[in-house]
Amino acid sequence: MGVLEAFTEAGLSVPGDISVAGYDNTTFAAFGPLSLTSVDQAGTEIGRNAARLLLERIADRRKTSVQVKPSPSLVPRRTTAPPPE
Repeated sequence: MGVLEAFTEAGLSVPGDISVAGYDNTTFAAFGPLSLTSVDQAGTEIGRNAARLLLERIADRRKTSVQVKPSPSLVPRRTTAPPPE
């Protein structure tokens, strides 16, 4: 919110003059006039994997390491636009 306000005070338009993107895709990011483009860091997937891995570790204490690759995704909204030509 602070970045968007600062750009407005500087006379810049978002996304006309500059694009802005967030990184956590909170529910707030999707609200009406804000509608912030954001990277969804796959929090639900990370939590699900953490719980599963914990249960697997409890069941088999010899298990030493596991590699998990979450799948973040871009959620485009109103605060980004293609660059000007």
